[in-house]
Amino acid sequence: MFFSKKTAPFVSVCIPVYKTEGVLLRCLESVAAQDFDAIEIIVVDDCSPGKDERGRSCKSIAAAFKKQCKIPLVYIRHERNKGLLEARRTAVFEASGTYIMCLDSDDCLLPGAVRSLYSAALESKADIVQGRANVFSEGSASEQRIQSVKEKMKVHEGILSGKEIVSDWLLSREHSCFLWGRLVSRECYLNALECIPPVWCTMAEDVLQYFFIALKADSYCGINAAVYDYCVDHGISSCTKIEDLARWEKVCSASSVFTVIFSYLDEHPSAVSESVLIELKKMCLWYVKNNLEQLNATVSEELKPAALEKMYDYWGRSLVEEVQFSDSIQSS
Repeated sequence: MFFSKKTAPFVSVCIPVYKTEGVLLRCLESVAAQDFDAIEIIVVDDCSPGKDERGRSCKSIAAAFKKQCKIPLVYIRHERNKGLLEARRTAVFEASGTYIMCLDSDDCLLPGAVRSLYSAALESKADIVQGRANVFSEGSASEQRIQSVKEKMKVHEGILSGKEIVSDWLLSREHSCFLWGRLVSRECYLNALECIPPVWCTMAEDVLQYFFIALKADSYCGINAAVYDYCVDHGISSCTKIEDLARWEKVCSASSVFTVIFSYLDEHPSAVSESVLIELKKMCLWYVKNNLEQLNATVSEELKPAALEKMYDYWGRSLVEEVQFSDSIQSS
């Protein structure tokens, strides 16, 4: 039996959707296949213009699935595209579960995923419970891209407490910041979101959210169980050709991550150690450098001057030129 309307679910599976209607049903069906009853689905349509192979919108797909499946499903549509971070915020606010599980609409849950994670949550009482993920491609991703993602998918098996969580992620690099493939207590997630103002961010948004989730969490638990199938074919990769400024601005939106984090740390200087702060600054410089590499490698020649000006707008001219100067010194 699934929970009644009078009984809150234990887990809210939050699925943001933007131009992934072609694989949304597969994603939803992976939730329906779970051997765990106390669950709900929150679908946030981020003003997606997409259709599936039958010409159905996100709303139509969700409505048809809801009729056929016993799992309670809430559908919400943004009137304008707000980006993944804000779509997840909407989902978390709407959710009623004790735990939040982020599921990207082009990915799938593995059988038994929710039960494995929730069992670990009950036993450990952790705010964050992370499982392992498989990586797959439907044909467009290179083996190098797949391997690169696999190397980033780390799980710290066991328990972490307090400031150990941030240090284990940023300094030891023993677990990843991907929000999918884990449970996060809704209370912890809401506390984290209170630190993040409404912001348009479509790149590195997991870094921003996970920084505050890890900061607010009392404990973390990592388990050696595969719970998630991650598809590497969607999104803006470092090899995607960019021929319009709107797409390039999505790449540059990673700057919002560090604007928010550093603004918070200016007001709360004791929130992290000096070593963590240094690592965050290094990460910021890495993203600027990565943006410059994408500018040179993927942006069309006629668009490059305007794209560079956009980088100045997002990151600040002085920071971009500092990284450019550093790169020129190293290459000379």
